[in-house]
Amino acid sequence: MTSQTIPSAEALIKTTIRNIQGESARLVKMSNWSYPTECGTARCIGGWMMAAWPNHSLGMIANVLNNAYSPLCNPAIEFSASASLFYMYSSKWDVEEFDDLPAEWRQRAAINVLQRLLDTGKVDWDMAIASAADEAQADA
Repeated sequence: MTSQTIPSAEALIKTTIRNIQGESARLVKMSNWSYPTECGTARCIGGWMMAAWPNHSLGMIANVLNNAYSPLCNPAIEFSASASLFYMYSSKWDVEEFDDLPAEWRQRAAINVLQRLLDTGKVDWDMAIASAADEAQADA
């Protein structure tokens, strides 16, 4: 039996950010679980993370995130880090509303939420979406 190396949460997040940056903005949709698709890309954050770690289950990915970040995300642990990230539970937005945003905003928000998780240990979709809107308006 071979043992499988489990990469760190930080490595997973950094790889996922790079992958999202390298794809079309239209491919970021939180309500559409699409991994793997015909074109080899994902759509929701969970799918993007599975694309980053193709030999690991979503359950294993969730465990790595939860072990690294859940106590930091919410001291009361109302929602785990993975639930907040994958299902936007800690946000005023739901996945369908998110998917109605312009594609560029969705891509920027996905990158922002992952970068904030990396920097602070917190999942904050509301801040990520607001920052994405501000960035898009500044570029306009």
